[in-house]
Amino acid sequence: MALTKVGKKARALLICKPNSEIQLDQPDLSLEFALERSPDPEIYQASKFGVYGSVEYLAALSKSAGDSGTFIYPQVYSQGKLLAAGCFQELNLNREKLNDLGRIFAADSSWSLRLEGAVKGLLGSKSKSMKVLIAGNCQVSGPYGLFFEQNVSEADQLIIWQQLIQFIERDLYPFSIVLVKDLGSRSSQMDASWRRDSFSATQVLPVMQMELNAQWLVFEDYLAAMGSKYRIRAKAARKKGRELQLKRLNTDEIVQNLDSIMELYSNVYVRARFRLQRVNKDYFVQLSKMDSGKFVFNAWMDGDVMVGFSTMILDQDRADAHLIGLNYDTNKTHSLYLNMLYQYVEDAISARSKLLDLGRTAMEIKSTVGAVPVDLSVYLKLKNPLLNGLACMLVGSSAPEAWVQRHPFKNN
Repeated sequence: MALTKVGKKARALLICKPNSEIQLDQPDLSLEFALERSPDPEIYQASKFGVYGSVEYLAALSKSAGDSGTFIYPQVYSQGKLLAAGCFQELNLNREKLNDLGRIFAADSSWSLRLEGAVKGLLGSKSKSMKVLIAGNCQVSGPYGLFFEQNVSEADQLIIWQQLIQFIERDLYPFSIVLVKDLGSRSSQMDASWRRDSFSATQVLPVMQMELNAQWLVFEDYLAAMGSKYRIRAKAARKKGRELQLKRLNTDEIVQNLDSIMELYSNVYVRARFRLQRVNKDYFVQLSKMDSGKFVFNAWMDGDVMVGFSTMILDQDRADAHLIGLNYDTNKTHSLYLNMLYQYVEDAISARSKLLDLGRTAMEIKSTVGAVPVDLSVYLKLKNPLLNGLACMLVGSSAPEAWVQRHPFKNN
C-alpha cells in the first residue's frame, strides 16, 4: 500500500503531538506580516541587524543560489511598529537536486535510511519537484533567519516565529518540507510549542565556538596558553604550512582565480554529510565587495597553484569561519585544514574579536584548537503526515555523533 494511502487511525498515531504535561504560557500578540521579494535598505541595516542582516550581505546571499531557489524577506509588525525582519529561502528540488543534499537525518539506522528513501521517492522522477522552505540562512550556522528589534522578548520571539511560518504557508502554498534553522538553545517547552504545529526537533551537529581571551594580543599569546602537547602539535602543523604561501585575495584576484576556487570548494562540498545549498561563483565575488574588513579570503598557494582557501566573516565582536576549499592530497602532506583552523584563530585575534565560530562538522579537530560545542535548535516538518510522523519518531530516538572533546589549554 502506498505511504500516502494509510488509514486515518495510523496517521493519528504517527503525527507529532505536543507533550500534554508541559504547560505553554505564551503571550498574545497582534501581528501583521509582509512578504517581500527584495530587502528594503531602510530596514536591513548592518548597524541594526549586523552583517548577516545587511543589504550588502543579503545581496551576496541572493547570488549564492543561482536559479535553484528564490528568497523571501519577511517583515513582522505590531500596531505599525517593526518587530522583526528576516530572510528565508525557497528551494525547488527535483530528485537529482535532493540527492545532492546528501543525508537528511543525523541518525544512521535502517529506519532513517528508509525514511530518507521514502522522502526522495515522493519525487518519482527528475522532472517532478518539491518546494522546500528554509527559515534560516543556508550558508551560515546561527540565528540569522529573523532579526529582532532589541526590545522583543524571547517569549515574543517564539510566537513571532510560529505565527510567521503559519502565515507564509497560508499565503503562499504548503511546502513539502519546512526547516526552521538555528533558533538558539533548545528546551522542552520550545519543543512542545513547535510540536503543536507538527514540527519535530531535529538532531543536528553542534556549532563549535571559541571564546577569545582578551589578553591574547598576538597568536603567540594563544600558543602560550596551551598545554605542551597541543602547543607542540600546533607548531609542527604551522611548520608544515609554511612550505605553502599564504595570500589574502581582493576582489580582482578572486575573480581571476574563480575556476580554482570552485574546484576546491566542490572537493569539500561533495564530502559533506549534509548540504543545504551549493553556492555559485558569484557568492564569493559579492562577499568580497562588502565593506572593507568584513570579509577575509585567505588562499594557500603551492607556487602558482591554489591548493586551498578559507573565508571568514567579521560581524561586530565575533568572527565566523565560512566556506573553505581543499586539495586533499596537499592536506595530507601539509596539514592544510589544521593550518586553516589556526589561521582563523590568528585572524580573529588580530581583529580583536571576542568569539570565534568555527561552524559545524569536524568537531574533534576543532576542539583541539580550543572550540567547544554549542547546540542550536532546528525544527522540521514534512507535508506528508505519515512521513512527518516517522520523522518525529526518528529524530526523537536518534543519538548524536560520537566524538571526543579535546581540552588544549592549561587551565582545563
